Amino acid sequence: MIITLARQCGSNGTLIGRTLSQRYRMPLFDLRALTEAGKTKGLLERYPDFFAERPMNSLLSAITLSAVPDNVRSAAKEILTTLLPDDNFILIGRCGNVVYGGRADCVRIFLCGEFDERVKVLMGRYNLSHQSAEKKVREADENRLAYHRYFTGTTWGQADMYDLSINSCRLGLNRTEAIIENYIDDVMTGEVAAE
Repeated sequence: MIITLARQCGSNGTLIGRTLSQRYRMPLFDLRALTEAGKTKGLLERYPDFFAERPMNSLLSAITLSAVPDNVRSAAKEILTTLLPDDNFILIGRCGNVVYGGRADCVRIFLCGEFDERVKVLMGRYNLSHQSAEKKVREADENRLAYHRYFTGTTWGQADMYDLSINSCRLGLNRTEAIIENYIDDVMTGEVAAE
């Protein structure tokens, strides 16, 4: 089983990922874990843009994305398959929904929430002012959108790229985790069928 968690900034993706990791006894790979693994395998120096969500100017991004070479688009798969085990792990971000989306044992989840609620999450977590938290949420979401498009050519957050899209701000951590666990348990037992 592979669980991929894409998330809007402030939707508690890392906290939810940790809970799922404990529940299913699978390792969690977030940016920190991938960066450490990338250092040991020499991939961090080779693909620095993959390990960072770098801001991209919108116009420059549009020009650049139309000319992204195929080797960049295949880099995400090459990096992840080099760093991660063959199965039984949870991956936060890093285009996991695209890289592993064709596998029957992959559950692709997108966590989202209302902008103001996500701002409040960051204010509380990092003791930020409202203005600073708003800026951080906007920038992170814009960078994730550009990053995903750059490495996959697809749109981050687009519903058909995920199995489950959940407003974690509206539901709260416990209810969001319960819904995800119920879905995963149904997938593992074969109770989810396409209609």
